[in-house]
Amino acid sequence: MKSIFRGMVVALAAWLLVPCADASESDDETRAVFAHLLKTHADSIVRVSFVIVSAYGGQEQRQESSVTGVIVDAAGLVLVPKLVVDPSFPGMSRMSADQKMSFKLESRDFRVYFAGQDQPFEAEALTTDADQGIAWLRITAANAKLLKPVDLKQRAGADPGTAYYVLERLEERYGNAPIVSWGVIQGSVSVPQQAHVGTGAAGLAFNAEGEVLGYVSVDFDESDSAATTTRQNPRMLLTSAARLASATQRAKSLLDSE
Repeated sequence: MKSIFRGMVVALAAWLLVPCADASESDDETRAVFAHLLKTHADSIVRVSFVIVSAYGGQEQRQESSVTGVIVDAAGLVLVPKLVVDPSFPGMSRMSADQKMSFKLESRDFRVYFAGQDQPFEAEALTTDADQGIAWLRITAANAKLLKPVDLKQRAGADPGTAYYVLERLEERYGNAPIVSWGVIQGSVSVPQQAHVGTGAAGLAFNAEGEVLGYVSVDFDESDSAATTTRQNPRMLLTSAARLASATQRAKSLLDSE
């Protein structure tokens, strides 16, 4: 009887250890992916500060903000969310013509912070791509040794169920440390544009191997439909890496024409 009981205990212990082993393997894989992404791309990730200036009725307000940016070209191009260059707020499209004439909202004083550097570099707005929700800044006097752009040619396709990873660089109060966030592609849509729908972080998306999948932006629906008012959170849309690369090349061509 004791031997039977002892056998049951051993079997139960072995059964309980199986999930732990699986979890441990999963954790090891995640750690390996994070380490690889940080080693491969962290030097391309910067912190971008800017000032939003709003004016209405003769009164002006200034608000400082910052986001993560990505060096995408050795000419000093920095990829950022569109709202950095072209700020707006929900409901802005529904303002009357008179209100729009009296209201001003713009961004200025762009600064790019590299890890390990005490002083930021000045930058200027270059152009935007409204469909992809992205914009590009140009560092006006960059240190070439610091410019380590992400190679947008090293890219891959994305499918529903694919995990994606986004590198961010934290604020100065956290030492501008790089971190990795992640999300999952849930599906795809063809309207209002060809894109994948995701859940998770926004920004330049990589796969586990470090290849570029595209850019994840927040889709703010400005319509007045009932679906918009009942939906609590905006959608996250990932546009393809090939499309991002083409748009970046067009942005760079603006420098060549100067």
